[in-house]
Amino acid sequence: MNLIFNLIMKTLHWQENVFCVCALIYYLLLVPSLQNFTDSIYDDIIFYTNQSTWKRTPKPTPYMYGDLKIISDKKVKPQRPELFQVYWSLNETLNVLYDPKYKDVPGAIFLKKIWEDATTPKKVYYRSTRRPKTSTEPYWYWEQPVKKLPGRQNPFILVEGTERHLKRYLMKRIMKNTGCTRVRTIPKCTYKLRRQFEGASLLPLKRVFVTLQFYLAALDAERILETEPVIMSGLWLNHAAEYLARKYTNSSQLPPPGDPCYQWPADLLKPDITFYLQVPRVVKKGGLDEAHRYLRVVEVVKRMEPPVVMLNETFCNATMPNVIRLRHLMKDMIGERFPHIRFTNPNAI
Repeated sequence: MNLIFNLIMKTLHWQENVFCVCALIYYLLLVPSLQNFTDSIYDDIIFYTNQSTWKRTPKPTPYMYGDLKIISDKKVKPQRPELFQVYWSLNETLNVLYDPKYKDVPGAIFLKKIWEDATTPKKVYYRSTRRPKTSTEPYWYWEQPVKKLPGRQNPFILVEGTERHLKRYLMKRIMKNTGCTRVRTIPKCTYKLRRQFEGASLLPLKRVFVTLQFYLAALDAERILETEPVIMSGLWLNHAAEYLARKYTNSSQLPPPGDPCYQWPADLLKPDITFYLQVPRVVKKGGLDEAHRYLRVVEVVKRMEPPVVMLNETFCNATMPNVIRLRHLMKDMIGERFPHIRFTNPNAI
């Protein structure tokens, strides 16, 4: 009270000290609001402590469904198969991209430019094979270029799996111990466009963007395959399996083996060998519906053409013995096609 009295006395001379007037107004407004706030907090504490029926919701009991561990049977809203659609040919993809109704979409315009720049033949300037007298280059620089053998001379390896982090770790271990070069699935030139196709009206363009990444990455891989082996992850296979598993809600509805939907696109770079790391997943939500979808994905992968090499959970730990087993497997399966590649040598290539 003494403080309030002193402030009131000072405000009589407000021309001399305006700050005191502001402090008085602030104090008169703040004290009631603080009192109301503390009263509400106190009432809430009394209310909740007096509730005899207030209890924490018990955690669901996990259970096993085959090799799958299901944490919760809580239902989740099923996602539409259109959100995961992929295309089986480049023409089908470009027909959607060049549709007149998307001609004014900024992301589509930029994506067209990237694709045209990547596929337009570049003018090549050939150097003379005759060494000028004034040249400072060594003699071997002006020799005739070595003729290339017909066909591809280096293998293309694809690593897929049910668990993203584990398959990437396995891919890096194989890359380190076989001398392969990794190629990004999403090239840097289109990475900034990944958020440009949001909304239901642009959903077809978003699926075109995803599918076109496979063809752009394949162009990069083809250039590198001229000199060294290539390893990749996330190239079409996982996306197609996920789409088919969501399109057909029952395993009995899946097309029979040999159906065209299981065929690798004819105009997309085909891997020489494909590893699929099948790891039993922990289903945190969705219950049996999510477990059945996972089993459909695995079944679709097993029906894919060309056949996929299925790896069990023992390869999750990509130790040196497991990597050696994979190198011997690659030598047995594709060693005759690439005899100059020493898969069993850690310092290969």
